[in-house]
Amino acid sequence: MQPGQMFGPFKILSPLGQGAMGIVYLAEYTKNSAKVALKLIAPHLVIANPQGLARFEREAQILKQLNHPNIVQIYGNGRTSGTPYYAMELLTGESMDKILARREKLSWQEVLDFGIPLALALQHAHERGIIHRDLKPANLILGADNVLKLADFGIAKDLVGTQLTSAHCAVGTAAYMSPEQCRAQKDIDNRSDLYSMGIVFYEWITGQKPFRSENSVEMFRHHLESKAPRPSRVVPEIPVWLDSLVVQLMEKKRELRPRDAAAVADALQRIRDKVTSNQSAAVEVSGSAKKMKKATPQEKELARLVRNKGKAVKAPSGPPIHQTGWFVSLAGVMFLAILGLVFWMVFLKPPSPETLVEKATFLVNEGSSESINEASVGPIATWTRYYSGYSDPLSEKMATLKRRIRRVEGEERLERYLRRLDKKFQMVAANQDEETAFAAVKKESEGDPELALPLWGTLAQKEGGAWRDIALSHIAMIDAQEVLRKGHEEMYASVFLGKPPPALEGNWLLAYDAFRLQALGDEPGSWLRYSKLRDQIGLYPYQGRLPDMDKPEQDMLGLWILANKALAKPKPEGTSDALAKARNQKIAASVEAALLPTASPNQMRLCIPILEVYRNFPEARVEMDLLEKAELVVKRLNNP
Repeated sequence: MQPGQMFGPFKILSPLGQGAMGIVYLAEYTKNSAKVALKLIAPHLVIANPQGLARFEREAQILKQLNHPNIVQIYGNGRTSGTPYYAMELLTGESMDKILARREKLSWQEVLDFGIPLALALQHAHERGIIHRDLKPANLILGADNVLKLADFGIAKDLVGTQLTSAHCAVGTAAYMSPEQCRAQKDIDNRSDLYSMGIVFYEWITGQKPFRSENSVEMFRHHLESKAPRPSRVVPEIPVWLDSLVVQLMEKKRELRPRDAAAVADALQRIRDKVTSNQSAAVEVSGSAKKMKKATPQEKELARLVRNKGKAVKAPSGPPIHQTGWFVSLAGVMFLAILGLVFWMVFLKPPSPETLVEKATFLVNEGSSESINEASVGPIATWTRYYSGYSDPLSEKMATLKRRIRRVEGEERLERYLRRLDKKFQMVAANQDEETAFAAVKKESEGDPELALPLWGTLAQKEGGAWRDIALSHIAMIDAQEVLRKGHEEMYASVFLGKPPPALEGNWLLAYDAFRLQALGDEPGSWLRYSKLRDQIGLYPYQGRLPDMDKPEQDMLGLWILANKALAKPKPEGTSDALAKARNQKIAASVEAALLPTASPNQMRLCIPILEVYRNFPEARVEMDLLEKAELVVKRLNNP
């Protein structure tokens, strides 16, 4: 829908976001000019997915049952021209996942401040038989007034309602799912949300998740088997009571967790009261000599810390009992021997090769600039000092890690070079090889990979060169362009053979959509899709981090080169209105032909890419009734 368009009593102002279930718009309720978040179900779900439609409407019914200051409020729901919608409170704050990305972590005081209202919001939902099942920072919005709001009940479970998820289907976000969700148990209850809240609290406190994994299966195994770590191992200064509560929330057996969210809110409040009370008592005792005499040892120690602003006070030492004689001599010799042994164990004895390789692997696989630097100056430098020159599997593994580090460092220099291309002072190459690499990546960014290929070839021929691995990687991705194009052609052709559509997502689906738009004769639309693809990848695919070596689907270099090459062509001319009008006329001709009783199978199947591409492409401004007609044709194909 376009800005200014009416949808029932609502005037569309702008899109806010889009997901699998629907699209959210900023809208104005014309009867009182109130601004709302208007959620419309995705058009394809109305006809093609009755279960998705039921789930959308159930989410509205769930929100209507909830009325709490820390839960997003629904104003109303209904249907307009057969399309279900509901209007929600417009949230103007920032989601907690974005806050964590910006700040890394919260103070433990903030965890208490936000944890109490979150627990009370969950208790409100649980008392009405509603389990959220997808509690995570992305679904927690901190408003401009510093009020936390719980949102997105899209996969919530109504304990007294109809079950709309498939049997034995694990629902939720893997990193925050409870063991019960990982096992796809049917008897999920309120304590599942408490486990997820423990994960959220841990991430708030430490800035990291308690478990790390490469895939969902491994993450499920952590939730089912791995002991939950204490946040105090990362942040030692948190109150011991908060530390214990977080661990209790993450218990594998739900009967060991708190009984309900109200108990969690009460525990958090008692932790706040204990901390406040202890600090007040320490201040009071520290200012009174009389009270100091009657205080407990713990109160005395805390009072000393308060009086001395947190610095420990050394107790006065009297004269030693044994000052002379053989005892002092023997004690001195033993002390020196023990000190020498400890010094050797701590400072001189090197770590084992296995320990160094394990630590270096962990740091390098993290992939960030900080972890790479820590690996270089830490375990790899120690390895070079004590174990270089060996030839065994561990040495080969360490050599592989060193090459990967060199590639990270080289890719970072390429990214910095591209970033400064439009600046007054550009980056100067350190040597001839680096100058060649800069020239090659510049050609790629300008959409001329064929001209970059011989430059990379020169670097790839230099055995042991610092740029060799990078050159080989870029050559492989440039050569893969033809393979990718043929793959798109084969996938597109398979539609007209009655085969199911490919399972693509993210940037890979965006690249395929751009190709399909070209096949449909929509060059302006294809150009916009390629432009979005490059925007999503960014200035350079490797901005401070390389993709996982075992996950080639995460490597965006090939798609970046593809988008740059497509965008090197002139942008299609014409105003937005003129292009949209021409696009709608072309789509209308295809759809109307497919609706005729004499339409061939291929004419009807042409509606499949039309529907799949344009329903997730609001910038194309395709008329809704055309997509509905295309969907009707697709339904006839699926149910002749």
